[in-house]
Amino acid sequence: MAKLTEDDIRTIADYPLEPSLTACQKSLQSIALRSPDASLANASEDPELRKAIVKLITELKLHAVAEKLKHPSGETLADELGWASPTHRSTAADLQPFFPVATLVMQRASDAEVWHAVLDLPSSPVPPLPVTPRRSTPALYDATPIAFSSSSRRDLEQTRDPVEAFLREELKDCCYVKVGGFVEKFFHNKRWSPESSNITGRVGLEPDDFPHPPAEGAVWDWLANFQHSHLDPNHTPSVYRRTLSPAAMTGSDAARQVDILTQSRTIPAANQVHWRDIRVIGELSRSADAPGKFLQLARYARDVFSAQPTRLFVHGFLLLGSTMELHLFDRAGVVSAAKFDVRLERARFIQILTGYSLMSDEELGLDTTFVRRDGPRMFVNLPADDSQERERELELDPNPIARQPAIACRATCCYRTTDGEHVIKFSWVSDRRVPEADHLKAARNVPGVARLCGHRRITSIDEIRKGLIFSQPRHFGNASRKASSSSRSWPALCSSVDDGTRSKRPWSHFAAEAPRKKSRSNSRAEDAAADHVMEPNKRKYENRVLGCLAIRPAGRPLEEFQDVPELLKALRDAICAHQSLLHEAKILHRDISTRNIIITEPDKTGGLHGILIDLDMATRVGLDGKNEGSGASHLTGTLEFMAIEVLQHAFRSPPRHIQHTYRHDLESFFYVFLSVCIKLGWPGGRRPDTSPLIGWYSAPLKDIPALKSGHMLQSNFESQILAAFSPPFECVQDLALRLRKALFGEGFYVATPFDKTVLYQDMIAAFDETIHRLESADRGAKTEDLSDQAPGTVTVSTHVLISS
Repeated sequence: MAKLTEDDIRTIADYPLEPSLTACQKSLQSIALRSPDASLANASEDPELRKAIVKLITELKLHAVAEKLKHPSGETLADELGWASPTHRSTAADLQPFFPVATLVMQRASDAEVWHAVLDLPSSPVPPLPVTPRRSTPALYDATPIAFSSSSRRDLEQTRDPVEAFLREELKDCCYVKVGGFVEKFFHNKRWSPESSNITGRVGLEPDDFPHPPAEGAVWDWLANFQHSHLDPNHTPSVYRRTLSPAAMTGSDAARQVDILTQSRTIPAANQVHWRDIRVIGELSRSADAPGKFLQLARYARDVFSAQPTRLFVHGFLLLGSTMELHLFDRAGVVSAAKFDVRLERARFIQILTGYSLMSDEELGLDTTFVRRDGPRMFVNLPADDSQERERELELDPNPIARQPAIACRATCCYRTTDGEHVIKFSWVSDRRVPEADHLKAARNVPGVARLCGHRRITSIDEIRKGLIFSQPRHFGNASRKASSSSRSWPALCSSVDDGTRSKRPWSHFAAEAPRKKSRSNSRAEDAAADHVMEPNKRKYENRVLGCLAIRPAGRPLEEFQDVPELLKALRDAICAHQSLLHEAKILHRDISTRNIIITEPDKTGGLHGILIDLDMATRVGLDGKNEGSGASHLTGTLEFMAIEVLQHAFRSPPRHIQHTYRHDLESFFYVFLSVCIKLGWPGGRRPDTSPLIGWYSAPLKDIPALKSGHMLQSNFESQILAAFSPPFECVQDLALRLRKALFGEGFYVATPFDKTVLYQDMIAAFDETIHRLESADRGAKTEDLSDQAPGTVTVSTHVLISS
């Protein structure tokens, strides 16, 4: 008999069976009461017993404990119980091995007794029949792993702890410290170097009055005096400013306060600072031991990127006591120089502060190299792929219709053109992926897929980081921190790495900026780099390429739909487009989400109400049905809409990264439908603070597959998902049930059907019939109104208008 270890017992205590087994318990009790001796053993002929036991095993299989306990066979309990599904047409007698477990549940035995009995189950007691209700495509593995970004945190979820928890995960493998050549690349040999050297030389003649101890207020007073005496007379392009409270800042999804920042000198001093105007960010601390400051600075960088979605990179610094750290945030992560003591290397300190104030827009990472601005107006030049014009200038509405609030990510942002004809998309994509423009060209004749009208390459991470020499990634300590909305503990990200040096260079060296030998600190950093892999352009990071493309039609995001039938038609047409894209162009989308489907005007798009966009994550499908692969180091996606089977394999231990299939995308369409029904349509746009979907992207990652699976079970689906629909969408609850049944069957079926047409047909038919029902009811209501109304009155449609 299997034994429970102490760790097993603790796990069982942490994840109780109640209330998930309450319904099973009542069902089993009811069945037993119908038998002569009130036992399950004598109820084997009851037709409800098989259903009850299969439901019980399904609940146990999806429970968090089943993912953590090992069966004697060596598999996790979840894997060992994986065969248990209503699609296996076993009889009640075949399920005899489960009677002890069912009896314990019926008798309300302790959780430990129930799990002990589950561990004692024989391996696969019921062999599957040779013919199953649906023939499935075998799962293929070794696809690339999933990477996540903090962009899933939004709206009311932008509070500090949840965002920092996700930033730890987002940045954990892409932060590099003691990067050689950092100061040389960003602060030496610039157009403004003579001016910087002059200022540095003048300050060197003055007494060192940097405050001791370095209290935040005293440090700001020192910096303000330095600016007044040395930067203002030179009319530097940027000026330093200080904020004292979150109320002093505007333009972010959450209240934030940056200690020190720079803005353009042309912006008048005002009571509030807008995030779109920030150039450099800085954080102060009296103590050199401030482990949370790096993540705090990263949050501010994330907000700058969110307010300036076409920004290439963001400079930032930490001044912790008398120690300064220099950081550069870009779309591949963070690179940092070796820290230094501002008292011991005063000249370098002045050189850095002066450099930040003298940098050009291009050196600050602003978008002025590829976007032309004329006051509030915004323009971009693109080659025209569909005409004889070599290049054309398009004016953009400066308010993005979509953006991705994260640091290390694709950073997709979209703008409408002012003529209403195009959408302009900026995106940072791995250089190992097939460019989206290539996919769009291949799908040129596929109905329901966006049309490419022009594209250009702008820059890459390699170009931004050219000349830098990398050492080891930033250290992750053992300390942990718990996000307020999640039980997962994340490793704390250390704010500093001590290079063990305190070199001091002659003041005259900085003032003259003459050719020199390496400083001891830089030499050590570069020597360490050479020992570990790193030569310039031999990277350990993921090189992303920023591209810009124009597509049409422009369309509207899903949240701007006018009534329920319009939404359903848009989703139906997007599913049809997905099928055509796979069948005709042999391209699988792989990133179905609310932002990748747009609503279109049917009179402009050949009768289509919805269009599928964003093929960044798409892959070609070979003649053998296998994905050709993107070549990227990660398979990214939108966590909230990912299919259960993908999540189950990605978060098991060890992970097995399953190859994406068409069924996974169709499941994502279903989650898009549910998301809209639950999140939109609330009066005044004020949706409830709680939603069953929040856990789909904010729960501990390993718990998300079980959480989502539990929601898809029939009873939970009705009581938790359908019950959360906003009032205008209660009329499509039957459609939700029908789509759920098409995808998962009567029980819980997540494998991919071999016949590609059946699932598409079932889902499209469900949408068509619901649309017909709603429109027939609306026509009937209009007719009734016409017969009842007085002459001369106006008829109003009974379609429910949506407030998002």
